[in-house]
Amino acid sequence: MGLYSLLTQIRVAVEAGAGVVSEDRARLMEFKIGP
Repeated sequence: MGLYSLLTQIRVAVEAGAGVVSEDRARLMEFKIGP
C-alpha cells in the first residue's frame, strides 16, 4: 500500500510537470502495476 501510494505521488508530480505524455505513460504503468 505504501509503495503504491509513493508511485501515485510520483505519477501525479510527473504529470503536473510533463503533461499529456506522462499521462499516457502513467496509464501504461497502471496497466502493468495496478488492478
